[in-house]
Amino acid sequence: MVKESNQSTIVEVIDQVIQYTLGFWGEEAASEVDANTKEKILARPRAKEFARWQPPQPTIEEIRNKLGGPGLGDDELLMRYVVGKDDVDALKSAAGPKGYVSARHPLVILIQELSRRAECSQIYIRKPGWSLTLEKREAAGSSGVLSD
Repeated sequence: MVKESNQSTIVEVIDQVIQYTLGFWGEEAASEVDANTKEKILARPRAKEFARWQPPQPTIEEIRNKLGGPGLGDDELLMRYVVGKDDVDALKSAAGPKGYVSARHPLVILIQELSRRAECSQIYIRKPGWSLTLEKREAAGSSGVLSD
């Protein structure tokens, strides 16, 4: 952010830019910062604070205990670490995916849907040159409905 005044220009540098310049988010990215700009950013008092800062290095057990306990599987641990515990919990508590009719196999879907209807005992499909007749019959132990 740059603030203009009559006497001088004041430049404010946010912490994330300082961290980026120090290489917190990758040494390669930090090496591409213009040398003059990098010098100005790293001369700031806040940059000197960050240069001394050591990010916490928790153990896997500490992270696992913080995010769900020892019974938490590796896959869920990674999801909770990256996405956040609350968001993963919200996702798990949400209803399952909705079933949508697909246009990839419309005839198969139509037949499946019609076969589920109690009032339909026969399905006739005709096209020039061919026809298909389906008849619902109750077999021993069968519901009479075509399955997916």
